Amino acid sequence: MNNVKLTRHGICYNLDSSPYIFEKEYNCCKVQYNFSSENYVSKFNDYMNDTLEVDKRVLKNESKYGLKFDIPLIEDIKKYKQIEKRGFYIVIEGKGYRSINEVKVEIVFFG
Repeated sequence: MNNVKLTRHGICYNLDSSPYIFEKEYNCCKVQYNFSSENYVSKFNDYMNDTLEVDKRVLKNESKYGLKFDIPLIEDIKKYKQIEKRGFYIVIEGKGYRSINEVKVEIVFFG
C-alpha cells in the first residue's frame, strides 16, 4: 500500500489499493471489502454490528424462499454496493473483483 493517493479530504479513488478495508470470515470464504473513505467503512461496520439487521437478513431469506438458510454474504455484498458510491472492489479468497457482475455465487444443498 505504498504511495496510496488520497485527496485532501482522505478519499481514495483507487479502491484496490485503499487503506480503508473491512474483512469478514463467512462459512464459505473470507471476504475483504475495500472502501474509498473512512466514513464508508464506518457505515458498513455499523451495518455489520447491527444484530437486528442480521436477524432481518436471515428472516427475509427464510420467508422469501420458504427455506431456512442464511445467506449473509449476498446481502453484505448488496449493502457494500449501496454504501460504496465511488466504485466496487472486493477480494474473495484472494481474488479481486471490480464489478458485482464478476461475482458468482454457488449454493450447495446438503440433505
